[in-house]
Amino acid sequence: MGSAAVPPSDHRQQRLRVWRLAFGIAALIFGTACGSQGCNGCATQPIPGGFKQQYRLDNAMQVRLTSGGITHLENNFQSIVAGVLPGGLTFDIPPSCGSDNKLCCNGSKCSATIGITNTAITPTAPSTLKLNVKATVKSTKIRYEIKIFLIGWVGCDVEYDSGKDSPGTLGLNADVELFVDPNDGNKLKVSRKNTSFSDFQCGDIKISGGIHCTVANWLCSLFKGTIESQVKNALNGAIDGLLKDLPTGQEGRFDLSGFLASISPSTKGQMDFLMWGGGYSQAENSGLSVGVMGGFRAPAHNNCVPSCEAPGAKCVAPPRIALPRSTVFRSNTRPSDGKAYHVGVGVHRVALDHAAYALYSSGALCLDIDNKVVAQLTSDLFGLLVPSLASLTGGKNVPIKLSIRPRNPPTIELGKGTYTQSGGKTVIQEPLLKIKANEFAADVYARIEGRFVRLMTVIGELEIPAVLFADPSGKLQPILGDLNSALKNVRVENSELLSEDPQKLASLFPTLLGLAAGFLSSGFQPIALPEVQGIKLSLDKGSITAVDNNNLLGIFANLGVGGSTSTSPAFPSGQPQWISGKASWRLDTSARVVNVTVPPTRAFSVAARTAKDRAPSVELELGATLLPPGAARSDVEWTYRLDGGYWRPFTRGERLVLTDPALWLQGRHTVDVVARIDGKPLSADETPARVQFIIDTVAPTIKVAATREGVRADISDAVSPAKAVQVAWSVDGGPFTAFSTDKTKVVEPGARVTVKARDEAGNVAQVTVIATEPVDTPRVGGATDNAGGGCAIAGDAPVPPIFVLLVGLVLVLLRRRRR
Repeated sequence: MGSAAVPPSDHRQQRLRVWRLAFGIAALIFGTACGSQGCNGCATQPIPGGFKQQYRLDNAMQVRLTSGGITHLENNFQSIVAGVLPGGLTFDIPPSCGSDNKLCCNGSKCSATIGITNTAITPTAPSTLKLNVKATVKSTKIRYEIKIFLIGWVGCDVEYDSGKDSPGTLGLNADVELFVDPNDGNKLKVSRKNTSFSDFQCGDIKISGGIHCTVANWLCSLFKGTIESQVKNALNGAIDGLLKDLPTGQEGRFDLSGFLASISPSTKGQMDFLMWGGGYSQAENSGLSVGVMGGFRAPAHNNCVPSCEAPGAKCVAPPRIALPRSTVFRSNTRPSDGKAYHVGVGVHRVALDHAAYALYSSGALCLDIDNKVVAQLTSDLFGLLVPSLASLTGGKNVPIKLSIRPRNPPTIELGKGTYTQSGGKTVIQEPLLKIKANEFAADVYARIEGRFVRLMTVIGELEIPAVLFADPSGKLQPILGDLNSALKNVRVENSELLSEDPQKLASLFPTLLGLAAGFLSSGFQPIALPEVQGIKLSLDKGSITAVDNNNLLGIFANLGVGGSTSTSPAFPSGQPQWISGKASWRLDTSARVVNVTVPPTRAFSVAARTAKDRAPSVELELGATLLPPGAARSDVEWTYRLDGGYWRPFTRGERLVLTDPALWLQGRHTVDVVARIDGKPLSADETPARVQFIIDTVAPTIKVAATREGVRADISDAVSPAKAVQVAWSVDGGPFTAFSTDKTKVVEPGARVTVKARDEAGNVAQVTVIATEPVDTPRVGGATDNAGGGCAIAGDAPVPPIFVLLVGLVLVLLRRRRR
């Protein structure tokens, strides 16, 4: 509902299994699958011979269903069963037309309705969930015929009503058994066993249809068996339906070339993965704990990166060690604040490292990008930042290519995911995830005289801080921290063709990384939390953190049942949003540009910039309306993203000053802002408020041509489209006309004509010509105020820089699992 909001992209909704929450998070972190935007060749294929057991990690993940989660399932069992049965809790009784008895064979519809009054789920050692359901059952009239010896066919109408006789309910008892099969690689198996009925009585059966049927009441036991069988089949089908939708594992092979086709068509590689419940399954502390085995492996090493397993290798592969069980996922409260939760998932840091290493070894991180993939990767983009580039290209606009060749596999460090306030802004104090890669290297090329020539090599230690939060739809979304220090110990090599100091060139990295991360973030979507048969998972503040000495990424979620249509008089008509049966108020975000601060053109060059030059910045005024009852404005916090990129940490200040390094690249920029109530993710505005602003210090270029009627001004500008640039005319020293879009002027031959051109940022250029003078080259006048030399940015919208793939690693590490 944000003011001036732009609707989000329409992506297909994903449904994940409960235990696969962890797999989804892992996919978000290290990109083991494909996203919803489409991906050719990304389908999972079987692994020839299966995933090899020697590469498997036991306890890669750990899953916990707590006592509170079981209570929630008990309280909502009727809604769950209603979602499983095709017709809800009313089901058809199928005809049975045998040679000795007939049921519903006269063409009439027979059905029964179930009402669940009570459910008890009891975890029982070693690993069984004992299910006891109390339900009312009432059928329509059922035509039943039976062939009796010496009498022939006897037909009666039968009705079953569990409430007709005490105790008024029917009891269903079943055991759901989870066990680890040692004969199948210790994989988890789930099955329903020992189904039985209780309180099924002849007194609940009414037989009518004539005198012979009244007499036939003593044959109740014959009818009882048939009715009992039908009701049992319906309830067993509901349970089996739930179990069927809980597959215990998955393995396969990804073709990563399809995954990366839209970014780097030349990249090739495959990766095998295994995610399977097993290793252990135990009923304990009134809940259920289950292990998950994981594994990630490149079936063949790609020579585009050094092998870490070859003799004398300088890089190191992650160890294959025994991962212990955590005590955290054997209890019913989360360790950070002692708060109860329903479902917990722990992803081990070593498993994340193995996934990242598999991507590295497969060659998925060897990325090659040129302007065929990203049209804006041209030399004109960097004229202001690296002026000497123009001397190499002869002033022509030529393609740029970036080749990333990692020298070490990336690793993942875990933290608490905590924030702190600094200067009115929220700053990530301890990242939840820290993605690291030593000797992160990339070569930059320009196409000069028909071939790509290397301009420089950038090398450093990549370190990207990130946290996860629930977005307005309840999906997991990454937030990246400050990227100014994302690459440490940066050095530039092989830059002899450029005149800029290598140390100055290294200072470009924060600017380019910020823009690149924005571009790359558009390639993945948030991960939907699991939903199975209407059972949803939701997060609150403190739900995601590192546990066990930062060795496990812990997700502590609560269950909900969707589909509620409840309303509440406490909210104005039409305003409340209902999720999982509870009201969730959606804020309406507003944002307004207050001021844009731009340094002089000289300061944009890395060679000429000084410490006294102020960075480009924009000041925004933030707002939020439609506060829920009882909430204060002090409870509101905002997150934002620049140019459609990654979301930033939430902040409480209603005045936000953005000094993002990406603003050093001139162009048209956008900021999306979302408001929410602190600690209530589902209160967030679903449609961000969007504002636009321009950073542009270079005046337009004017080319004046003589015509038979007078003169024509052909205008071009690095940022503003030609139709948005206005001109004003002066003839023979007379006053200037008002600025307009009229680019021609009728004058007499020999007239002295002066034309001014003004772009959207207010930069003005001026040139004077004689109307009869042939003009073959541009005549550009100096800007009246803040114009400067150098090349400007082409295009109508913000575009990523040449170094866009310096964070190619970020792309792979952050792309969410695609279906």
